[in-house]
Amino acid sequence: DGRDPKIKPLIEEALLGSIPIAMELERYPDVEDNCTMYETMFPKGNAVPKLRELRRDAKRRAAQN
Repeated sequence: DGRDPKIKPLIEEALLGSIPIAMELERYPDVEDNCTMYETMFPKGNAVPKLRELRRDAKRRAAQN
């Protein structure tokens, strides 16, 4: 459960780690989904501004393919 305070830091770390990998593998829908999930779970997280930028970039790249 993502609301469990013991697990939440692990989820945050996993999401932040997976996004650059998905971007490198050109899995743009995964990038968008993971950025959205992060922002939903951690709306005040330090990474939110950067992830919004990455999500926009993923959408742009997906549209080009």
